Amino acid sequence: MRNYGRGWNQIVKDLEADLKRMAPGIESTGIKEGKFGDFLYYYDLNSVPPEKSEAVARRVNRAAEVALETCIECGELGRIRYVSSPQIEAHVYCDTHTPKDWKTL
Repeated sequence: MRNYGRGWNQIVKDLEADLKRMAPGIESTGIKEGKFGDFLYYYDLNSVPPEKSEAVARRVNRAAEVALETCIECGELGRIRYVSSPQIEAHVYCDTHTPKDWKTL
């Protein structure tokens, strides 16, 4: 499952290249944008050697941190923006792609 905007393509490409070098047998089970605009990368823990698990988790976390500052639409510098009508919705957008009436966190 891959459910995220094209602006995160390079983050995913870099992450997966690094993970393949770190743990060649790693199996991704899903990548998506979370409910609050966060980057979620799922992988099979059994496909990662135990001695590599902490390093893999740190690399995935680093990608998630980068995504929180990367516009989901274009890949440029962004910030978490939200709207709360009728319910809260959040995404990372740059100034250009922020929908009208959305607020910055």
